[in-house]
Amino acid sequence: ILTLLCPHLRYSEVAFHQDHIHPFSGFDDIRFAEMGVPEVEWPEWRDSRDRVPNLQLLEGLRNISKNASPLHKWLGDMSPAERRTFIANNYFPEEVGLEFKNFLRFYRQRKELLRGELRKILAMSEQPWPLPQRTRQRTSRKRNYDQVARRQR
Repeated sequence: ILTLLCPHLRYSEVAFHQDHIHPFSGFDDIRFAEMGVPEVEWPEWRDSRDRVPNLQLLEGLRNISKNASPLHKWLGDMSPAERRTFIANNYFPEEVGLEFKNFLRFYRQRKELLRGELRKILAMSEQPWPLPQRTRQRTSRKRNYDQVARRQR
C-alpha cells in the first residue's frame, strides 16, 4: 500500500525502511499516563501503532538517523521548504499538531487522506459496486423465501 501511495520514491535506486511516524517506543503505559490519555483509550493507541496510517517509507539512512525521535522534533530539524514537501508527500493532515499527544486525531485524519488517495489511484468510487445480476436474483429469492417462511409461522 505504501508503495502505491508514494510513486515518487526511487525504489530501484534506494533502500527504504518502513518507519513508524510516531515512534513505536512511545506507546507505553507510562507515556500514556504522563500525557493524560484515558486508560480506556490505551488499547486503541497500541492497536493503531503498527497500522498503515502510522507508517511511512523512509530512506534507510534517514530512518536510522530518525530512530525514535518524536515526529515534531524530527521535522523541526528540517528547513521549512523541506518540511512542507515532506508533509505533503507523506499525506500528513494539515490541521493536526504533530506532537504525540495528538496521535489519534493524526491517525484518523491521515487514514481518511490515504483512503481518498487510494481511491484515486485505483479509480474507485465511494459508491458500493453494483452486485452482479446473479447475486441480486439470489438475494431477492432468499428475501422472498424468508417472507413466506415468516407468514407460515
